[in-house]
Amino acid sequence: MLPILALDSRLGWQIGGDSGPAIDLGNPVESLLVRVLRHLEPGLEMPSKAPKFSSAQIEVLIDWIRAGAPDPRES
Repeated sequence: MLPILALDSRLGWQIGGDSGPAIDLGNPVESLLVRVLRHLEPGLEMPSKAPKFSSAQIEVLIDWIRAGAPDPRES
């Protein structure tokens, strides 16, 4: 069975899916999650059927990754 990307937990994005970890804390801009939101990964564009996120929305995500991608459910 192929791994399915789960973004609802730290372990999920660390393990990632078929293409590896979704978030790269060392290089947020090149994180797979950021690349698919910017539609830079052919066949993996997110969201696939809606307009892509705005640059401002993606920058908020990059800032969150730069901060260590904290999960508010963790203490």
